Amino acid sequence: MLLIGVDVTLDNRRQVVNVSRADTLMLVSFDPVRNRVTGLSIPRDTRAVIPGVGGSKINASYAFGGPGLTIQTVQDLVGVP
Repeated sequence: MLLIGVDVTLDNRRQVVNVSRADTLMLVSFDPVRNRVTGLSIPRDTRAVIPGVGGSKINASYAFGGPGLTIQTVQDLVGVP
């Protein structure tokens, strides 16, 4: 499971705009056989290749394509479906 925490972006008039970045990315797996939870925190400034965009900070993937593109970018980065 990928947990995505997003920020809120304000314009110069302090109005919320429809662009957010992923401030927190946490990849979590559950192993019911071993009764274990494992987590990996991915720093927001990690450089990654964002499909269709190119190299950038991983937190920008959310701004370019929402949760779907963020999931795909993390999958590509860590090699986990």
